[in-house]
Amino acid sequence: MVGHFAISANQLVWTVNNEIDDFAIGWLDKAADRHAGALRDRTRHPITPKDVYAGLSDPVSSRFNKTTIHVALFREGDFVSRTEAKLIGARLEGFEVVELDFTGIDQIGQGFADELFRVWVSEHPTSRLVPVKANPAVMAMIAAVQS
Repeated sequence: MVGHFAISANQLVWTVNNEIDDFAIGWLDKAADRHAGALRDRTRHPITPKDVYAGLSDPVSSRFNKTTIHVALFREGDFVSRTEAKLIGARLEGFEVVELDFTGIDQIGQGFADELFRVWVSEHPTSRLVPVKANPAVMAMIAAVQS
């Protein structure tokens, strides 16, 4: 609902700019004494709480059932291992629709794709994973494990 926010903990800073649909992860020169956050109202395209809830919930039951995971936020190297996929999958419990945003991800490994798009999906038949902003290489690997 806000135009811009930033939150920091230790030496890590996560900044989201909803005005331009972008986010960044930064590193501070020294650890902050405490956790901090900042918010700024949207100047363009205001969004109401009703708009936010509508995008994250079932229109019939009004139950929160959708989320978006920015895969790049989990970056600790290349996304190739099942372990990395399991870290992401552990945060998806209870959602019926999960958008996995692959912005900035050049490629994923077979183990990573298999763990999420075959194993996790088969263990959670009432959930649906939706890759968004994925390049052709990422989509090809996802298609390969789904077939």
